Amino acid sequence: MNQALLRRPMRKEERHEWLVVFDIGGTKTRAGLYDPRLGEIVKRVTVTSDLFRRTNGTVLAAESRLVSGLDELKTSLLADTDASTVVGAVVAFPGPVIGNVVRAAPTLWPGERFRPFSLRDRLEELWTTTPTVVLNDVSAAGYAYAARDGRDFCIVTVSSGIGHKVFIGGEPMVGPSGAGGEIGHVSIHHDGETVVCDCGSIDHLGAISSGRGILRLVRDRAVESGFLSSRLGQTCGSPGGITNELIAQAFRARDPWTVSVVRTGIEPLGWLLSLVRAVAGIERFIIVGGFADALGPDYCRELARAAAHATWDAPRRWEQWIAPGHLREDANLLGAGAVGARALV
Repeated sequence: MNQALLRRPMRKEERHEWLVVFDIGGTKTRAGLYDPRLGEIVKRVTVTSDLFRRTNGTVLAAESRLVSGLDELKTSLLADTDASTVVGAVVAFPGPVIGNVVRAAPTLWPGERFRPFSLRDRLEELWTTTPTVVLNDVSAAGYAYAARDGRDFCIVTVSSGIGHKVFIGGEPMVGPSGAGGEIGHVSIHHDGETVVCDCGSIDHLGAISSGRGILRLVRDRAVESGFLSSRLGQTCGSPGGITNELIAQAFRARDPWTVSVVRTGIEPLGWLLSLVRAVAGIERFIIVGGFADALGPDYCRELARAAAHATWDAPRRWEQWIAPGHLREDANLLGAGAVGARALV
């Protein structure tokens, strides 16, 4: 992203101006009306991301459905707002984005052949008077936290997939090709059978430690002894009835069987976070994402335990270094708004 654009000062005008911001996820997608002057989301609309699934078996159809779906959300969001006061749109996308071009989208279109495309160009063709910025969703969340606390940190999202960004001096650290955030697509060693990631590769972290990965692991382990007598087993009755929502309920209740399986599932993530610290020296990790939020504060404690187990020094400090993000579901929308306020207003 053009850093000069990000530092452009906001205009001072009489007319109130708005930004439309989007947070696309593997499970649900949210749109918000962002007030650049207050730095707040004043209105929200949420839909399931099934709205964007492919329609007739072609990638082009999936792209078109995504664009038309975002347009429907924008129309719904602006139902009682003067559209002429909207000065721009920002989309937080669940995959690598370089120069407003979406490079991959495994959590949105798992297992599908993919061709990179400029989501900004597609949207600006439709929204001719609405300049648009597209960026990675984890980057968007990071900008929200960077705007509130200048300290260096690593933000990690644990939801349908897993991603991260290291922020130094308020900016994400990426390489010349835009790489530097796909921790979820690192192949790792783990106990258990080979797992196929949504991107089609084998044994990626995101296929094991994400919400989808933990759900798969819990269902696999449910055939073992102890499940039926657990709180989760008594609630579900059978492995087929297990959902992430029920896993979260049992985990928050500290059901021993569920906690044990979740611990197994997040061990690889803890190991990789210890590697991030060893390589970059980062000692602040902000954990966001729908699955992590649903499991509650104990999730971060278990993750700190996993990271400490893989650490050669200062293992007791990981509970200070790993913490849940306080902005919760609004992080991506607020970060998108902060980027838009500097780039478009």
